Amino acid sequence: MSEDRDEEKAPFGLLRQRYTPHRSTATQLIPEGTPGRGRIVTRVAKALCQESLKAGVKDALTGLADRKGFAERLDHEILSAYRTGRSLSVLEIELDHFKSVNDTLGHSAGDEVLKNLGKVVSGVIRETDLLARKGGDEFYLILPETGQEGFEQAVERIRQAIEVGLPTTASLGGTILKTGTHFNGTREKLSLEDRQKISRRLVTEADVAVYQAKHGGRNKFVLFKEGMEMPGR
Repeated sequence: MSEDRDEEKAPFGLLRQRYTPHRSTATQLIPEGTPGRGRIVTRVAKALCQESLKAGVKDALTGLADRKGFAERLDHEILSAYRTGRSLSVLEIELDHFKSVNDTLGHSAGDEVLKNLGKVVSGVIRETDLLARKGGDEFYLILPETGQEGFEQAVERIRQAIEVGLPTTASLGGTILKTGTHFNGTREKLSLEDRQKISRRLVTEADVAVYQAKHGGRNKFVLFKEGMEMPGR
């Protein structure tokens, strides 16, 4: 089965409609015989797909990707990590005491804080990263090809930018896809079911980590570790 055929198995129609044509375009753009052509084609297709997503699946308030856009991109990055063996990091961001912001300054001001968070975080991340709004005052960030050291450095830049640029701080929780853990038990070809399970696990791990950050004092980052549970359980 070819890579193109496997990409067509993506769980959401929008990713299939957008990514596959971009891969075809990238294949035409990169001449045969180019060293590392397959990798270059994948990178170009991904960049074209990201531009397409910017114009499509968006959160109405912030203009960021919404939950569906996040899910589609995460599915693609899981498949890419499986094929390349490169790292993938996922971050959840939740504003601290956001209810107090709404109660004190009003909901319009709260909406401005949410929009500004998108701008502040977007200003310190890479073009290849994807920032999405989960809902309310919660956001996701996908960082492709990012291991623990790079992840922790990126998160600290984000934490500081929020602390300086917004009237409140944020708690951050993240996880890193690990080949031996998250791909354990999968078949030779990573199926749609496999990817969905891995996606749910990564999101759950980031969720647990962000609540650990809140429970541990807020305005901090917690990286998920095996055995970590929701506070109070």
